[in-house]
Amino acid sequence: SYSKVDGAVYRHRDQNDASFDFNLDGLPVLKKESYLGGVSANYVPGERTIWSLTANRFSTYTLTEPKHLMGIYWRDWPGYSEDSNGVYNGTVHKDTYLNNRDFSNPYELTGFMLAPRYDPSYIYSKATVNSVTANLVQQITKTNQIKMGMTYDQYHIKRDSKKFYNDKPYTEFYDCRPAYVSAFAQEKLEYQRFVINAGLRWDYRNPDISFMSYALTGGQWIGQWKKADTKSQIAPRFGVSFPISEKTVMHANYGVYYQSPIYRYLYINVAGDISTGLPLLGNPNLKPEKTVSYELGMNHLVGDNLRMEITAYYKNISDLVTTRRLFTIPGTSITYFTNDDYGSATGIDISLERLKLNGFVSGSISYGYMVARGIGSNALEPYYTYLTSSADTLAPVTEYPLDFDQRHTVTAMLDVHFPRQWKGHVFGLPVPGAWGLALVGYLGSGLPYTKSDGKGLRVGERNEGRLPAYSSVDMRFNKDMFLGSHGNTLTFFVEVENLFDRRNVLNVYARTGLPDDDNIRNGTGLSTIDQNQLNQLNKLYDHDPQNYAPPRTVRLGLEFSF
Repeated sequence: SYSKVDGAVYRHRDQNDASFDFNLDGLPVLKKESYLGGVSANYVPGERTIWSLTANRFSTYTLTEPKHLMGIYWRDWPGYSEDSNGVYNGTVHKDTYLNNRDFSNPYELTGFMLAPRYDPSYIYSKATVNSVTANLVQQITKTNQIKMGMTYDQYHIKRDSKKFYNDKPYTEFYDCRPAYVSAFAQEKLEYQRFVINAGLRWDYRNPDISFMSYALTGGQWIGQWKKADTKSQIAPRFGVSFPISEKTVMHANYGVYYQSPIYRYLYINVAGDISTGLPLLGNPNLKPEKTVSYELGMNHLVGDNLRMEITAYYKNISDLVTTRRLFTIPGTSITYFTNDDYGSATGIDISLERLKLNGFVSGSISYGYMVARGIGSNALEPYYTYLTSSADTLAPVTEYPLDFDQRHTVTAMLDVHFPRQWKGHVFGLPVPGAWGLALVGYLGSGLPYTKSDGKGLRVGERNEGRLPAYSSVDMRFNKDMFLGSHGNTLTFFVEVENLFDRRNVLNVYARTGLPDDDNIRNGTGLSTIDQNQLNQLNKLYDHDPQNYAPPRTVRLGLEFSF
């Protein structure tokens, strides 16, 4: 597969609350290209053995920078210069972004950036992975099956980023070749009264890089280059299922799962540069995030074609990646990535599935209840929320509802499919066969957010507020047309997302709990500014389209099968 994208980055308001809505050419543009190639083979030496081998290569790169500077390296941008020590002393950040704004202009007073201002950021990232996987399935006896496999991934990761938002531009650069190896062994025992699955998984990561590590020495924080450690761990898995009646089967599962941190958390600013604004240091020695999962469930046939499933689960999540203050220097804090957060998720899922109805209709409905609590929702939350805040400066030490704590969800599906030979009538009119209609509906309770007052101070507990509920219905219609007698089929389809065009809220302003009003009126009361124009601009400044889910989206297409 191959993909090439030319596009533009849109942010209604960036991390400095600057908006380019009246100057879209001031936003960065991007070029992205990726490809995937692979080969796989299976070998069956006998009735009880299957060998499989897969080799893949995936490569992708993305370049993002100002439109009028596309293709020019940041070091060659107009206004860039360095002193004799190689420290930036240029003027790229001036007159292009927030510096020297004209506050007599209602647009710039409100927060809109007008031409010739632009977002002076450059990001180049490239990743290539070569992967080889070998698996074996062996049916030893009628009741005993084993599976074994191993995967080797060799990466080449490069990132070069420069953001000229102030006189101390933030820089990222790394070029490394980490390796990742995993292997598993699983045994399946099938007997009349129970089925057991037991296995082990081994993971190994070699970061293949040296980094600047800071340690407190003689009352001072001293940096020294250090080789990153390799990480390996073994994860057990165990599951058992057994019937308790002719129509009811119970199952129980236990498993330990490890998730490696994303590579950017490992390699960001590995040179340990603490001269930039709000320095953030990567940590190649991060441990993998660990989840211990317990699950108990039941499958029950209510009738000949109605299946009910109930599953209860508990997940204990530890070693979550987060950011913490390492030490301070005059004027700023030094922050680094560490494994200090934890969380848990408890829930129950109930589903009903209609396997057949009159031969043409099937459907299902499921309900889920979940409680997710912890002390950190994402790795960068402390860096952006607490360490840079003037009011809420301490990361939490007690559990609170995490950002993905959605208590109630309901999903319903209805599928109608009439085969080619079907003949029927609707309102007396003949209706041909070979068509299908699928509807999927989703309803979810609101996600949490943290309230604040007019001064930006937190009100109540963290994530005490809730967004409005989210609901949507998607539809797909298809009609098959048969070409000739060789089985060739041309399918016309219509896909509609958000069929009823519901305006679902994805994000709100903490001060108001509304998606289109942050309760800040810039410039109000200035006698030199037209207040009517200023009020209109303030409203536009608050109307962030990204606070809403996409409206109704319709796709038409043809699919040819042969």
